[in-house]
Amino acid sequence: MGRKNQVPNRWRDYTALGNCILGTRIIPFKVPLSLKVCQNNLPEDEWFTPDMLLKQEPRIKTVIDLTNTHRYYNGKAAFESNGVQYVKIMLQGHGTLPTRSQIDQFFEAIDNHMKEDNDALVGVHCTHGLNRTGHLICRWMIDKLKIKPAEAIQRFNLARGHNMERQVLLQDLQTFSGRTTSVSRQSRYVSPLDDDLYEEDYPSRRYNWRSRDKGEPTTRCHRRQNVNRRF
Repeated sequence: MGRKNQVPNRWRDYTALGNCILGTRIIPFKVPLSLKVCQNNLPEDEWFTPDMLLKQEPRIKTVIDLTNTHRYYNGKAAFESNGVQYVKIMLQGHGTLPTRSQIDQFFEAIDNHMKEDNDALVGVHCTHGLNRTGHLICRWMIDKLKIKPAEAIQRFNLARGHNMERQVLLQDLQTFSGRTTSVSRQSRYVSPLDDDLYEEDYPSRRYNWRSRDKGEPTTRCHRRQNVNRRF
């Protein structure tokens, strides 16, 4: 079986859907998988598909996908056919800092959503909904909401139910250095845009979803209570 039909490495270690982040209308989650991948690889109680995401949190009207591949699901078919705006921003994993252009694209997607709908949520995911997702959401909170880096990180970690682990991303937030990838470095990067076999891998350190902080923030967009989100 090719990688295209497999579950991402360590995907099962993380809860599917977080909570709305305090003071925002942003909700983080791990990448949903196609129904075929779920049926072939997972017990039914661990399935997490785009349809399940929208049933679990129907207020999501924009999805921002930060994975560096198209192999997990068909974004246009999964979301746009259901009236949900789908935004694809391909980010490298492994703690690579996003470029200024990628940061601006993310900010624009969030800001456009906020302008068009004052009640709906914007969902953001990478593979695990943790490092790339957390870094860009925190950057947005620091820039737009003028929240201190430590507070932004704390709010994200609490809402996601797992702590960000990539030190280079955490340090970038703490210093708010605004570093971006240089043009020369960026030009050497070959995007896996059309590579269905691309595998986003992470170090062997594991998070145990059972030991995560059970605290949940109270916000006007936090509605779900006592729900097992590890489908």
